[in-house]
Amino acid sequence: MRLKFSNIGIIKEADILIDGLTVIAGVNDTGKSTIGKLLYFLIKIVNNYKEQFRNNQANRLFSLIDDIKDKGEENIYHESIKRDNKTLSDQSKLLNERNKLRFLLRKFEQEVRNKVVDIIENSDDIEKDVLKVIDEFIENIDIDLGEITYNKIKEEIGIITKLNENSESVKKAAIDIMIQNEFDRQITSSLCKKKTEIVLDDNNMNIARMILNCNEIEEISNMVSSTYSDITYIDIPFSFGDDNINRRFLLRKGKYLINHIKDLQWKLYVKYLNSDDENDIIDEIEKREMIDKFKIFIKQVIGGDFGFKEEERNFIFRKNGDEFRIKNIAEGIKAFAIIKILLESRFIQKNSILIIDEPEVHLHPQWQINYAELLVRMVKELKIKVLINSHSTYMIEAFKIYSDHYGISETTNFYLMKKRNKYSESKLVNDQLNTIYEELSKPYSKLDEVLLNDFDK
Repeated sequence: MRLKFSNIGIIKEADILIDGLTVIAGVNDTGKSTIGKLLYFLIKIVNNYKEQFRNNQANRLFSLIDDIKDKGEENIYHESIKRDNKTLSDQSKLLNERNKLRFLLRKFEQEVRNKVVDIIENSDDIEKDVLKVIDEFIENIDIDLGEITYNKIKEEIGIITKLNENSESVKKAAIDIMIQNEFDRQITSSLCKKKTEIVLDDNNMNIARMILNCNEIEEISNMVSSTYSDITYIDIPFSFGDDNINRRFLLRKGKYLINHIKDLQWKLYVKYLNSDDENDIIDEIEKREMIDKFKIFIKQVIGGDFGFKEEERNFIFRKNGDEFRIKNIAEGIKAFAIIKILLESRFIQKNSILIIDEPEVHLHPQWQINYAELLVRMVKELKIKVLINSHSTYMIEAFKIYSDHYGISETTNFYLMKKRNKYSESKLVNDQLNTIYEELSKPYSKLDEVLLNDFDK
């Protein structure tokens, strides 16, 4: 996979190869995080915009179906009160009859919903087929909506179904949503002196190309699903365990076009809070074969085990026979715990992409090295792609040594982000890692200068 772009944020130009392990180094405010956010943005768009659109269509149609069902329930009630029900026996019979009618009504409603989903997925004439199903629903529940109400429903169906998922207007709307969610509508430089071009290639095929002008989409020449099943972006382990997390949001089945923070929260909790998950024996065997070795490695590093406690509906850390709630756990432990949970939930697996922004922030040097070894092994054994942003010489050196040690050096790439005047550019430095170390060690020169000045006094 190759990401090329120009004029995004403070980055003038970048050309990044994501082939196995990709390490982007540089000091603060050089645009490292922007690259990760842009890759997340693009993969989410190309993989999910059609699913998002279909889901929106279905929900709008479900709303119409609900309105018709409500009208049917009103009819059931009004018909029942017209009847003479003087005795308790009559009232009991009426209640049973009313409940049966409501049951049939809801049964018909669910059947219509299922048919609508199938039509959206497979029909060549969505408007015609949806209208036919709605007509059958109205006939089955035997209600008279009236000409005005029926025509309004028919008009609304036309509005909802006339758009095509491959149309430019749908693509632009999806991109706008993701720019809003991921970049707060500021993907390009606020100066807007030059147009922004973004190109993403996957397996030698262009899957995304777009041109923007001052955060407005000017041209979309391609949007094709990636061969990578999913992408996860980790940058704030300290949000893990936040009591303010919206549990209703976490129980949704769709990921769609959400920003990387909500996406990570959803992935961390959905497996444990959603009791509807099916038990898959084959999946469980594959999971154990692939990830048990990494779980053991993580347990050895952090000195304990991390798991979900049903009674508290949250995660805990078990160590030396004691249990610690998530709010009382060191951020460095959470950094490893997040990897463990994503592995267990199968969000890190073959053909997935993992982005981690400055993982060293909460890790002391020894754990930085352990973390680097863990990621290198995951790249090698799980066949995933990992993009790391870092300004830690410990971690960068560990990535270099372990990528050589585990035999993935040919698919490991190191980039240096460096400012020239007001803007940053990327440079591939696989054979010049000293340039990274020199750039990141400049603060020591300042300290040496202070020492020399004090010595001269």
